[in-house]
Amino acid sequence: MEKLVDEGLVKSIGLSNFNKRQIQNILQHCRIKPANLQIEIHANFPNIKLVEYAQSVGLTVTAYAPLGAPMSSPESVDLLTEPWVLEIAHRHKKTPAQVLLRYLLQRKLIVVPKSVTFKRIEENFQVFDFQLSNEEMHELNTKGSNERQYKLLQMSGHQEYPFKEEY
Repeated sequence: MEKLVDEGLVKSIGLSNFNKRQIQNILQHCRIKPANLQIEIHANFPNIKLVEYAQSVGLTVTAYAPLGAPMSSPESVDLLTEPWVLEIAHRHKKTPAQVLLRYLLQRKLIVVPKSVTFKRIEENFQVFDFQLSNEEMHELNTKGSNERQYKLLQMSGHQEYPFKEEY
């Protein structure tokens, strides 16, 4: 990937689904430091330790599946219908999706919500006119299931499977 930067074919290098050990290994051996880490982050899996580590070494962090992934497995929880998320949304006169996106933005994360519906795309931009309180941020950080939705189980036998370690 560094050769692609040298050749001007890419501007920067990013990592996806790397854990702390893997990031440390890259940073120890790279000539061109990665710019970004993309990982699963949402109120059901805030991934706090890995986010803090990545930001501490100068990586920007992109939240994958920022609204959760209710269809990813039968046991997945739909954050958009969780009573505690609905209560925060009601307090701010916002949708649950807007609250969940604002939560991630206040954590200084890059957020790219997926949508093909114009109304939802437009709604996703209406997150800059309110702030969540420290108490609400704490609730969003701690009240969810703390369960990864995308476990990438098809890769679980690989020696570099990133999710065997805490973060």
